Amino acid sequence: MKKFFIIIICILILFVYQMTKTNGASLKPVSTDFVVINNQKVFLDVADTREKVTQGLMGIDSIAENQGMVFLFKKSDYKTFWMKNMKIPLDIVFISNEKIAKIYNEVPVCEKYPCPLYESKYKIDSVIEFKNGFCEKYNVKIGDKITFSRNIKLKKAGLKEN
Repeated sequence: MKKFFIIIICILILFVYQMTKTNGASLKPVSTDFVVINNQKVFLDVADTREKVTQGLMGIDSIAENQGMVFLFKKSDYKTFWMKNMKIPLDIVFISNEKIAKIYNEVPVCEKYPCPLYESKYKIDSVIEFKNGFCEKYNVKIGDKITFSRNIKLKKAGLKEN
């Protein structure tokens, strides 16, 4: 009887471990920073430092449809992104003066080096990475206007002052 209880306890411990184990990270709830695009509000993590820009969404296993990451740059310039060390496909949107300049839909993860490059084609001042399929689902197109939250606008203005 004692062996039976020990076996049951071990099974319960393994069950609880499996239930609490995570295979990877998901994008954590973000602050009040957001963008509105085609009447959709998307909350954004802000990559406004070299470290955050370098890290991006690497290591993230999933993001919600209303989440993403915005990359803010000090000055408008040509930018190139890639999907090295990414675990999930994304939609990548290049932005200039709060208008969409270029879209890459459902960009796949990079499975072998060298990774494909995704270029802006025009000088841009920010980039947003959305959950893959977001742009198609909400009919996001080149030329669409976007509206950043006040806090993101202040961060962008602060970057340009430095």
